[in-house]
Amino acid sequence: GADSALLIGKDGYRYKALSYMIFNWIHAQYGYFLRLEIAQFLQNQEDAVRKYLQSIVEGIAQTGRGQTKVLDGVLVQIALHELRKIFPEKNVVIKLTSDGGRFVSVAPFLKKS
Repeated sequence: GADSALLIGKDGYRYKALSYMIFNWIHAQYGYFLRLEIAQFLQNQEDAVRKYLQSIVEGIAQTGRGQTKVLDGVLVQIALHELRKIFPEKNVVIKLTSDGGRFVSVAPFLKKS
């Protein structure tokens, strides 16, 4: 409704916190992957990540590997899901930086010899 901005908060911080708490509780308790949608906020986030990934995908297509910038909250999950759809033949994983940031890395699978 009209007051959905109150649930989302400035820059989506309240939405991200609420989404994180609900996801972790439901996933730990029942094993479901729950995604919270408030006033198309999640859809807007997905659209923004897809647009951001266009240049990343082009670079990966040329070089065979690449990575996103550090992403927070649900954005890293969206990027992981999208890149796995685009590159099913590659190893697409979330990696951590030394300060706890998370980004998505795409690389060829290592061949066992």
